[in-house]
Amino acid sequence: MEIVGRMQDSTGEEGQGLPAIGQGGETEHYRPFETDKYLKFDDLDFTEPVPDTKVLVGAGASLPVLISWTLDQGLTGLQSFAGIPASVGGAVYNNIHGGTKLFDQFVDQVTVLNKEGFIRQVCHDEMGFGYDDSCLQKTHEMVLEVTLRLSHGDVGRAKWAREQWLRRKLIIQPQTNCPGCVFKNLSVEEAKRIGSPTVGAGWVLDVGLGLKGMRIGGISVSGKHANFFVNDGTGRAVDVLDLIRVCKEKAKEKYSLDLKEEIQIVGV
Repeated sequence: MEIVGRMQDSTGEEGQGLPAIGQGGETEHYRPFETDKYLKFDDLDFTEPVPDTKVLVGAGASLPVLISWTLDQGLTGLQSFAGIPASVGGAVYNNIHGGTKLFDQFVDQVTVLNKEGFIRQVCHDEMGFGYDDSCLQKTHEMVLEVTLRLSHGDVGRAKWAREQWLRRKLIIQPQTNCPGCVFKNLSVEEAKRIGSPTVGAGWVLDVGLGLKGMRIGGISVSGKHANFFVNDGTGRAVDVLDLIRVCKEKAKEKYSLDLKEEIQIVGV
């Protein structure tokens, strides 16, 4: 990972910063969250200053390592993606989301290798970024490097936010033997229509359809978070596909809802 250089000085206002956070301490801005069925993450979001630094990162770099490294350099922005076990290339390919943030908000340029063997530079506006989407899912080009735009923001608050993302996810999400969230979030309109208090697809599978613990072969809907499928060690790809199919059919039947996969299915 390499800091390419400073851009023009920031002219933006920094977000309202929190005082330094002690181990397990409170501040006037934050009170410990309640460990309820659906934890909230809204208090972890804050306005970043205008980006003032570009960072060049190899596609194979670990996202958790990158988050730690950038914070150590005094750079903020990526803390919302804490707890996602992705590579940087994968984060770009799928334009991952962390809370209200999409990864492309921090992408300046991507270096890709196309199927003909040519390397090209693609600017942000040419990447076709959308929610959990990029043009790479259609062109199947390989990410080589990514240039990110980050800020010299409130590092103390950013580190606190990263720690809170990790702590809260440990409570509600399985950490092993699963591919992450299976289905994309609902739209706000869809959530309102079916009476869901959240746009998360986990509510549909859990409260709406009662599918927690449902099993096909070695794959089951997690008892911790219903939008995660867990492999007991004997599961096969066909089990995953069958469980996805059943969940989609039940959501369609009860709510006229078309759940869309967040995971990428290859070779089918």
